[in-house]
Amino acid sequence: MSRPSPFALTGLFVVFIGIFGGLIYLKGGLYIDSHEGDVYHLLDVSFRMMQGQTPHLDFVTPLGIFAFLPLILTLKAGLPFGAAFIASQFLVSLLLLPAVVHAVSSRLSYRQAVIFGCVTFGLVLTMTYLHATSGVTVAMHYNRWAWAVAFIALLLAFFPTTGGAPARPRLDGVLIGALATVLLLTKITFFVGLAPAMLGALLVRRQATSIAFAFGAGVILVGLVTLLLGVGFWQAYLSDLLNVVRSDVRPDVGLPFSELLSGAQYLGVTVTAIFAALMIRRAGHDAMALVVVFLLLPGFMLITYQNFGNDPTWLLFLAFLVLAYRPRSGFAEVLGVDLRAAMNVTALVAVVMNLPSIYTSAIAPLEHFAFDERRFMPFLDDPAHADFFVRRDRASLMTASIALDEVADSVWAKYREPAQRADMPEVGGVTFPMCELGAGSRAYMIEIAAQLKADGIPAGTQFFSTGLLSAFWLYADFEPLQNGAPWYYGDLTGLENADYVLIPKCVYIDRVRGLMINELLEANTPLTLRYDNALYALFSMD
Repeated sequence: MSRPSPFALTGLFVVFIGIFGGLIYLKGGLYIDSHEGDVYHLLDVSFRMMQGQTPHLDFVTPLGIFAFLPLILTLKAGLPFGAAFIASQFLVSLLLLPAVVHAVSSRLSYRQAVIFGCVTFGLVLTMTYLHATSGVTVAMHYNRWAWAVAFIALLLAFFPTTGGAPARPRLDGVLIGALATVLLLTKITFFVGLAPAMLGALLVRRQATSIAFAFGAGVILVGLVTLLLGVGFWQAYLSDLLNVVRSDVRPDVGLPFSELLSGAQYLGVTVTAIFAALMIRRAGHDAMALVVVFLLLPGFMLITYQNFGNDPTWLLFLAFLVLAYRPRSGFAEVLGVDLRAAMNVTALVAVVMNLPSIYTSAIAPLEHFAFDERRFMPFLDDPAHADFFVRRDRASLMTASIALDEVADSVWAKYREPAQRADMPEVGGVTFPMCELGAGSRAYMIEIAAQLKADGIPAGTQFFSTGLLSAFWLYADFEPLQNGAPWYYGDLTGLENADYVLIPKCVYIDRVRGLMINELLEANTPLTLRYDNALYALFSMD
C-alpha cells in the first residue's frame, strides 16, 4: 500500500472544509430550529467571557475553557454571533488540519485517509448535536469537536504506520499529548475515558518514545495554562466537576448505563463492538484486543453515557480500527468465513449502526441552506448580533405542562396521593405548583426581563434564579451572577453575590426548581418577599 500524498490530502481537505462549512456561511446568517435552552447556555458563557470572566474562576461550568475559546476569539475579532460561530468551526478545522494530514497519511490507505479526514472535519463543521433526530443547532458543539480531536489522537495511538511512511514517534507523541490536553480542557469525560486506552495502545505497540513525548507535551501545555490562569484555575475546575458528580440534577444525561449496554436500541452496538474485539484477537493481536475490550470500549461507553442523546459516534472509529488489524486472506476463519472478509463486514455493520446520525450530520448544512428565512426571527435583541436567528414558533410557543391534581377542589385531586406527587414547594408564603414549559425560551426571557424593569429593579442587579435558564441579563441591563452557573448543575453557587432570589412561576424543568428551592430552605436562606406576580416571586435576602 503506497502512502497517500500529504500535499494532495491537504488540498482535498481544504476544499472539503470550504464547501461543507461554506454552505452554512452562504445562508447569510446562522439559523437554528432546536435546543434553544442549550444555546442560551452557550450565549451566557460566551458573553460572560467577552466581559473578561474566566470559566471556573468567575462562573461555574463542568466544561473546559477550550469548548468556548475558538468562539471567543472570533467574537473578539468583531464578528456578530452567527458569523463568529461559523468562523470558530473553520478555525478549529484549520487548527486540526496538520494533525489530521499527518495521522491519515502515515496510517491509512488513500481512500481510507480521505474518508477519515472528511468524517473528522464533518464532525467539526456540521450543525447538529449528533443524533438521529433531524434539526439544526449549535447546541453541544463541544461534543462534536471533542470527537474529532479524539479520533485523531486515537488514530495515532492505535494504528501502526503503513505504506512506507517513516516512523515519527516524537511527532506522534507531541500530537497525542497536545490533543489529549485539548480533550482535558474541552470536556473531561473524553480525557478520562480515552487517555488510558491511548496509553495502553502505545504500550502494546512499544512506543516508549511517543509516550515520553506525549507526557512532555501535556505537561508543557498544562504548565502554560497554569502560568496564564494560575493554580486556582485547576482547583476551581475540579470543584466544578465535583459539584456535578455530587448533584442530583441529572443522574443520567440520557439513558441509564444498563440500558445503554443491553437495551433494545443499543444491544446491536454492544454486540458489534465485542465481536470486533474478538476478531482483532483472532487476527493475532491478543494484547491490542485486550486494550480494546478493557480500556477503549469502556471509555467509549462512558462518553456515550455522559453525552446527551447517547449517540455511539465512536462506531465510526471502530470501523477503521477493525480494518487496520485485518490479516491477509486465508490467515484464519471465523464461523466458517474468511477472517479478513468477516472483519470487512463488521466494519460495514459498525458504520451502518451509526448511519442515522451520519445522515443527519451530513445533511444539516443543506437543511440550514434550505430554511425559509420568513419563519425565523433574531435570537437576541442586540443589533450587533442580528445575524443569529431562531424559529419564530419555537421562540414564542408558550405551552406548559401542569399538574391538574394540584387543584384542591378538582375532580383530579383524589389521584394526587396514589400518583405519589411531591409536595408543592412553598417559599415566603408563596406556593409554586408544577408548571413546566416545553418551548418559548426567547419569550420567557424577554417577558421576565421586562417585568423586572417594570418592578423598578435597577440596572446592574444580579439574580439567583431557581431554574435551568437564568440569562435574563441578555435582554436587559442586569449583570450575570458572579460565581453563578449559566446552567444549574447543583449547589447554590453564586448565591452570596445575588441581590435577589428569583423563583419563576413556570420553568423548563420543574424538578430542578424543586431541588433548588429545597436547597435554599435547607440552607436557612433568609428570604423576604418583594414582588409576587404571574411570572415570578422575587425575594431579597435580608
